[in-house]
Amino acid sequence: MKKSLIAAAGFLAVAGMAVAGDDFSYSGSGGLIPPSGTGGGSTWPDTSGLTPFVSTIAVGDSFTIAALNHVTFTGLSHTWAGDLHAVLVSPSGTDVTIFHRPGFTGSGFGNSSDFGGTYRFEATGPTLPDSGALPGGTYGQDLGVWGDTDTFAAFAGENAAGTWTLLIYDWAAGDSGALEGWSMGFTAVPTPGAIALLGLAGLASRRRRRA
Repeated sequence: MKKSLIAAAGFLAVAGMAVAGDDFSYSGSGGLIPPSGTGGGSTWPDTSGLTPFVSTIAVGDSFTIAALNHVTFTGLSHTWAGDLHAVLVSPSGTDVTIFHRPGFTGSGFGNSSDFGGTYRFEATGPTLPDSGALPGGTYGQDLGVWGDTDTFAAFAGENAAGTWTLLIYDWAAGDSGALEGWSMGFTAVPTPGAIALLGLAGLASRRRRRA
């Protein structure tokens, strides 16, 4: 009986840990990216005159964010990658640049190659190339040249519940693009109940070793 109770406690702890530590994932819709900018002169966060692509995700789950693991763009296409600037805004109003005009140095038009594929953006890793091909794959967050300092870590500690907004700005009007869809994934801070169950699992493990 004692072993059965210990085994059951261990199972509950593992189950609690899974609930607390899952990567919660949510998906949003795509659409056309309006080409509305004039090129290299404007500076972030002054977006006056621009009409961004806007897509929202309503998160119904209430949990404290430990980390934003990724933002993934499915079927992102655009005929001049250096035009695009993507921003994620949390329900509390925290805005974080996902990538900013690859290859743009403050003047000019950035990387002239095309977006075409699925792009996953994480907190760290190689950023989109300043020139040449931009194959789909996994890239790090790219804050760009305008002094934006907020990393994905800025979302840590916020509650995930509410409306998340993706904005994609096209800073030059000569090229066009679209997005099929997008998603984001989080790790949650473990709840007190899950932490207690995790501790119980550790105690059960020690008892089994002593036996």
